[in-house]
Amino acid sequence: HLSQSLMPCQVVAKQDLTLLRQQLNESPVQLKNLAKHLRPPTLDTLGLEAAVRQMVAEYRRSCDFDVVLDANEWPELTGDDQTALYRINQESLTNIAKHARPKLVSIRLIQDSRGARLIIRDDGCGFDPSRTKMLNAQVAIRSRPGEGTCIELRGIGTSGEI
Repeated sequence: HLSQSLMPCQVVAKQDLTLLRQQLNESPVQLKNLAKHLRPPTLDTLGLEAAVRQMVAEYRRSCDFDVVLDANEWPELTGDDQTALYRINQESLTNIAKHARPKLVSIRLIQDSRGARLIIRDDGCGFDPSRTKMLNAQVAIRSRPGEGTCIELRGIGTSGEI
């Protein structure tokens, strides 16, 4: 048997290597779970409204397009929904800045009897919306090459039923 012919330090090294392989195999799942639950510190220090307004102000300063935020009534959302809403705004603005080449970006947050609705619209070059993933919300993406993009999320903070 191989482990009987190994020196004690080699046995320990082999056990460590086996454990390391197991941890490496589990890492992608753990990383995905961690990323899903990461909450931007600004949400806790500033709150959702101020954090989104700060993000919009940063994009106004650093990008070659204007960003208009229309959100007079901010919904009461769970921590997970706040994180998702913040990250969706962040990812949308990042993608718009990288790919859309717009002159104007409009972000609207509307609260009504059916829940909160987020609408992000740009007048950039558009894209082919082939994939979307949402948790507990309905998403509508309207985009065509050369015509800009509108992303609308409905039912944020509800069961997704509208």
